[in-house]
Amino acid sequence: TTLNHMLKNILYTGVLKSGDTLSEIFPHLQIITPEMFSRAAQIMSDRTQHKTGTPLSTKGDALLTGLLYCAHCGTRMILSSSGGRGREPRLRYQCHHRIRHPDECGNQATFTVHILDCIVEKAVLAMFENMKQVSASKVINDRYARETKQAKAKVEKLTTQVAEAQSEVETYKAEVGKCLRGTSKWDADLLRELLDEAQVKLAERQNQLTEAQTALEDCAARMAQIKLQHKELISWSRIFAQSSPGAKKMILSKLIERIEVGRDYELNICFRISYAQFCGAVEEDVSPAETAV
Repeated sequence: TTLNHMLKNILYTGVLKSGDTLSEIFPHLQIITPEMFSRAAQIMSDRTQHKTGTPLSTKGDALLTGLLYCAHCGTRMILSSSGGRGREPRLRYQCHHRIRHPDECGNQATFTVHILDCIVEKAVLAMFENMKQVSASKVINDRYARETKQAKAKVEKLTTQVAEAQSEVETYKAEVGKCLRGTSKWDADLLRELLDEAQVKLAERQNQLTEAQTALEDCAARMAQIKLQHKELISWSRIFAQSSPGAKKMILSKLIERIEVGRDYELNICFRISYAQFCGAVEEDVSPAETAV
C-alpha cells in the first residue's frame, strides 16, 4: 500500500498539490523527473488493462513468458515445470495448443527455458553491440534529413502559392469595386466567376499549406522520438547483461513484439515497429535487427 501510494504521489516530482490545484515544479523538492513519474503511471495502467509491451509480472527466472509463440500453429507458449521430490524443478516452454491437441501441431514438445533464454539474450546483446556503433545524429541524417528537406520545400512552395492566390483574389476584388462604379472594362458576370474560382483556389492552397506544415512538425517530432529511442537503447545496452531477470523481462518486453520458435530452437524475433524503423535507418552500415534474428 505504501509503495502504491508513492508511485502515485506527484509530490516526488517537486509539485505541490492542494485538491485539484497543482503548483509549478520546485527543483529543491524534486526527487524524480516528471517523465519517470509518467512512465511508472503508464506501466501501472498497462498492467491493469493487460496491454502488450508490459509484462504483468517480473517474477521468476523465465525471461520470455508472454513473448513466445509456436512457429507451427501460432499459439502462445506457456511455462511449465517438471521434477519430483528433492529434485530441482526443470522449467520449459510448451505450445498450449500442442498440449491439448498433439496431433494438430507439428512443433517439438518442449523447449528448455535456459537454452531458449540464452539464445535470445545473445541475439539482443548482438543488437545492442551494433547499436553502440550508431550515433543518434547519423540515424537522423540517414533516415529523416531528406524527408525534412522535402517537407520544408513543400511548405515554402505552398506559402508562395498561397500568397499568389491571395494577390489574385485581391486583384479581382479591386476590379469588382471598379465594376460597381462603372469604370471597369471587365464584364460583371465574368468577373464574379473569376473571383469565385480564385477564392476556391485560395482555400485549397491554404488547406494544402496547413497539411504540409503539420507534416513538417510531425517530421520534427519523429526526429525527437528517434533521439529518445537511441538514448534509451544505449542505456539498456549498458545494463542488460548485469540486470536481474525482472529488469531483463522489462527491457525485452519493450524491445520485442513476439518470438516464434520452431523445431531445433529455430527463432524468428519480431522487434517492435519503432525499434525496427530505427534499425532500418542504418542498414547500409549495420543491421541490428537482422543480426539479432
